[in-house]
Parts: sequence; C-alpha cells; structure tokens
Amino acid sequence: GMEYPMITVIGESDDARELDRVLAHELGHNWWYGILASNERSEPWIDEGLTSLYEKLYMEKQYPTPSLSLDRYWKEKNWTFEDAICSHQYRQGSWQSPGNSSETFNSINYFLAHYHWAPKTFMHLRDYVGADQFRATFRRFYETYAFSHISGDLLQGFLENEWSENLDWLFVQGIDEGKLPDYELLPLTPEGDSLSFEIRNASSVAAPLSIGFFTKDSLQIMDWIPGFTGRYAARLPVPDSAEALVINPKKNLIESDFGDNIKPLVRSTFPFRKWKIGLLSGTSSEHRKSIFLSPTFRYNIYDQFSIGLLVHNLSIPNHSFQYYVTPAINPLSGAFSTTARLRYSVPLLRQTHKSLHFRFGVDGRYLPFDERDEKTLRYFRWSPYLQWDYEAARYRHRLEFRAHHIQLE
Repeated sequence: GMEYPMITVIGESDDARELDRVLAHELGHNWWYGILASNERSEPWIDEGLTSLYEKLYMEKQYPTPSLSLDRYWKEKNWTFEDAICSHQYRQGSWQSPGNSSETFNSINYFLAHYHWAPKTFMHLRDYVGADQFRATFRRFYETYAFSHISGDLLQGFLENEWSENLDWLFVQGIDEGKLPDYELLPLTPEGDSLSFEIRNASSVAAPLSIGFFTKDSLQIMDWIPGFTGRYAARLPVPDSAEALVINPKKNLIESDFGDNIKPLVRSTFPFRKWKIGLLSGTSSEHRKSIFLSPTFRYNIYDQFSIGLLVHNLSIPNHSFQYYVTPAINPLSGAFSTTARLRYSVPLLRQTHKSLHFRFGVDGRYLPFDERDEKTLRYFRWSPYLQWDYEAARYRHRLEFRAHHIQLE
C-alpha cells in the first residue's frame, strides 16, 4: 500500500490476513503523519516506524500466536530473518541510523530501520513500562498534539516527563546514533533454590532488559532490569520445573548478537549447542552450531568440468570463525580437486556505517593440472594471510599481507 493525503492505494495481497495487515498499516497513517504531522523525509522513523508499531499491535490482538515456550523457542526460529539481517548489517558496519533522512538510506536499511527495528523497539518499550500505561501515555500525546507538527525530540521529552525515565538508549543511541545493544548471560551459579548470575553488556547502549525462566510449556517473566553498562549481578529464586534462564526472550530488543542469551538448568532435556546440518545457508543460531551443504559445479581448462560439495558455516549474521571446503571430482577422468578457507575475524571498530576488522586465516587449493608420461602433475597452494578491512558508507580499504607456498608434484 501507499498512503497519500485523503487517499490510499492498496495493491493485491496474497490472502485475507495480509490484506488486513496492509489496511491496518495504511489506516494508521491517518494518525502518524496525518493528525500527528511529521516530516516524513527528515524523520521517516516517526510516520513509518510508529505506524508499523500500531500495525503490529493490531495484528497481535487480531491474530494471537501461541504463548512462548521452550519447545517453541527451539523448534521455531528463535529470531527472525529480519533480526539476523539487522545484526549482520551492524556487524559489517553497514547499518544506518534510523534517524537519518530518507534520501540517505539504501533500500535494505530503509526497510529494516523503519518497518522492523523501530516497531519492535517500541514494543520492547511497551513491555517495559506496561501495556496499559503505554497506551494511556500515547493517547495523552495524541490529545496534546493532535493537528500539529511533532518531532522525535518532542516525543522523547513527553515520554520522559510522563514516565520519569531516561530514554536516551532509544532516541539518542538507537535512533540518532544507530547503536545496537549486546547483552550476554554469563555462567550460572546454583545456590539452593536460587540462582546467582551476571549479565554483561558488551555495548554502550543501556537499554532495559527482560529476564525470565523457561519451563517446557511456558515463559515466566521474573523481572525487568533497568538499563546498565558493564556487568550486572543478580540472584533469583528458581521456579518449579524451570529448565532455562533467558534474557530478552521475545527479542523485541534487537541486539548486535543474540548469542549467549539463554543458559540451561536441565542438561538432559536441553538441546544446547547441538550440531545441525542445513542446505545452502541460513541464519545463525544461539543454541546450535550449523554446518551447511550445497552442491557445486565448476570448470577450468585443466580438469574440465567437476561436480562437488560446498561444506561451510557461512550464515547471517556471520561468525567470527568462518570456514569452507569444496571437494570436487571430474566425473569423466575421476580427477579430484578442492579449495578451502579458514578465517577468524576480530572487530576493532563498529560504528554506524563504519567498521574496522582484523582478519587472519589461510586459503588452500589443490588440483591436478596436466598429465605427462602417464603421470599426473599436481598443484598445491597454501596462503596464510593477515587483513585489515575498513568499510565506510561509500568505500572500502583493505591492507593485506599474504604469503604463498606453492608445491608441484
């Protein structure tokens, strides 16, 4: 759909539910950019992000989903593909601040920032302050500023005054600066019927954090932790039948890394860090180590056509340690060849639309390249390397030191 003053264009939808979602979104623009007017070019997160928020709230009410449980957490995607893309963009330094003006965005970031990050982050804020208080406060904001022009600064000031909360983590660090939080649940220490633990914030974004226990059939939200930086120590009583402690279970707070957000209490029933084999590629998982398989076809002048298998762990978001190996065989001659790479990446700088990574690893290649006197000549190459990659909005620089060891047999 596309909204205009007094008229909205609605395209075809796949089904009735999708049409209902589009209608809810476009109706929402009567409030966000219509009655509560904003500059949709300079602050697109207001009209699209907050309209998408109310679209999600409507869909949540009209099409309720089963309550979150440990089984659902494992069997279904415990984070969405859009969550993974946000994290990937941020880790690569390609993420753009949601508060940027519309003409500065690429298409991927425009969609992610305004139709995914903004509504999910405000839903996280709603859960933190409480649904009733959130609804009442936004109604008062509407009654106060209806038929006038609003801004992000005006909204932040109003909410902070109503709730006596510092919301810089959302409006300044999240919207203006484009920073994502990164919370990590550290190892647990059982103490009788209680549990002591620490949470580490690897970022500077002090967003409030939900924490709870999973039983097999339900999630019990035990507490909300006010935003913090550094480490936070706590102790909680363990409910009956609890099987795991989890932070940010709904994942409405989009983090740069969702890994290490859950810890098991019952090892025998907890599918923690098991290996999973997938096809082609996929998203990273905090509780499974994935190996992906993909068929390969290649051709070169020496061993002609070959078929093989790509074995790798390349996913979205990317891992610090990455590898791939591509064994292949010529179906006519039986000649074997392969390429491989091992690489480890260390982020030295992560800022909005800017990143610096140090990488080190080794590339390898083997292929038969000629036959003489009934003997096959073989080519081996090993290439250890060091890389420094700097990426910014419109350019990329790489400094690389690489050695080559070449062997012929």
